[in-house]
Amino acid sequence: LMIDIHALGDKLYQTAPDDLYDYIKEEALKMYDYKTEKVGETLQKEIERWWSLRIIDDNWKDHLHMMDMLKEGINLRAYGQKDPLIEYKREAFEMFQDLIDRVNQQTLEKLWTTELVQVPSQHKGGPSRLMLVHRDATNMGLSGQGQGGETAIQKAARESREQKKTIKVDTKVGRNDPCPCGSGKKYKKCHGAGVA
Repeated sequence: LMIDIHALGDKLYQTAPDDLYDYIKEEALKMYDYKTEKVGETLQKEIERWWSLRIIDDNWKDHLHMMDMLKEGINLRAYGQKDPLIEYKREAFEMFQDLIDRVNQQTLEKLWTTELVQVPSQHKGGPSRLMLVHRDATNMGLSGQGQGGETAIQKAARESREQKKTIKVDTKVGRNDPCPCGSGKKYKKCHGAGVA
């Protein structure tokens, strides 16, 4: 955030800290309103949401890692005649406060430094020209029309589907199932006795 404090001139040194804070806050709000008008309110909110979630996610991972390290070393506080539970609570709270401060600071930093740049649009004919195919091209015999208006690729796909339908799977008799000969015995005691 760039604010021209020197515009105040000699008033800068005579201004109370609260008045200076109000001046900076007012200038920041003007700049925020300008950025919102420039990109649109919905896009500005989307940018804020995206940066907030990304920064929270990154810092939360770091926070969990630091909490694990704290948990591993907290029992050493007992050697210093301090209660590890109280020390853990105190340090964990301080770490959480640092997390909140870091998230706020980084989010504001990213929001103030993010500038949207309009990318020039591509030539409309470019991508569509890539999709055009010359009508006379044979493409190694694959793009030509077959019988009934069917291309060679469509014909190959249809034939492979038909081949998949003709696969026959035999059912296997389990060892403890009744024998298919109808004797009433288990398969392993009847016709499956010699099969390992």
